[in-house]
Amino acid sequence: MVPEEPFSLSADLTRIAQAIGNLLNNAAKYTPEGGRIELTLYREGDGAVLQVTDNGIGIPAEAQSTVFDMFAQVKANMNYAHGGLGIGLALVQSLVYMHGGRVAVSSAGSGQGSTFTIRLPLNKTVESTRRVGSESQPETAAPFNTRLRVLIVDDNEDGAISLGALIELGGHEVRLAHTGQQGLAMVKNSGPISFSSILACRIWTAMRWSAKSGSYRTAKSCQSQR
Repeated sequence: MVPEEPFSLSADLTRIAQAIGNLLNNAAKYTPEGGRIELTLYREGDGAVLQVTDNGIGIPAEAQSTVFDMFAQVKANMNYAHGGLGIGLALVQSLVYMHGGRVAVSSAGSGQGSTFTIRLPLNKTVESTRRVGSESQPETAAPFNTRLRVLIVDDNEDGAISLGALIELGGHEVRLAHTGQQGLAMVKNSGPISFSSILACRIWTAMRWSAKSGSYRTAKSCQSQR
């Protein structure tokens, strides 16, 4: 559904499309076959409101306050092959905040569907609405003084893409691999490697082991070593 009267806002088209795409992708994952997903856009005062509504599995009330946190996972959804909520929604929040907007979720509970609402100010440029370090915005800037090269190895392609996009917001270069073998090949072709932390070394050890045992166990092993 779109408004009868057109309106405009100054924004990064690629980033906004990415945020909307993530919400639609998330809705599709957690809505059963034959379900309904609705995209609505309308103007409200000096802002644009975009809503993605589905009649899928819903979100328990106690989990709604954390769905935008990095790696958050709703327990009711843990058995789903697509994994939990978290990376994609954290990215959506970061992208919306960069435009001076807000994103929220509402759901009547498990089995009752969900509605994600993005609110963006009209006629404001991206640069004027960025407030680095503002208390009302999550920190997206990288805590490093140099641009890093980051390799993400994950057999969940959607999760890897979302995490990579989130890291790129911090100004870093990201490469993706979806098997342990691919990850090892990329590392070998990238030249000398300098590990700056024990965690990085542990990740590397787990990834080497994954060439024989599979990428799922790699992630589990890496997590258990923290």
